[in-house]
Amino acid sequence: MATAAAIDRVVHHSVILEFDVPSYRTDAAQQRGETAAAEEVNRQN
Repeated sequence: MATAAAIDRVVHHSVILEFDVPSYRTDAAQQRGETAAAEEVNRQN
């Protein structure tokens, strides 16, 4: 409860910025996943 109250006080006086752009971290994770999947297929062949 104390943590929630502290966060509420900080957020109450802040400005929240929302960006509508693709995440480079998500893109990088997806590329790593595709690379790992391709490497796994190559190992199986």
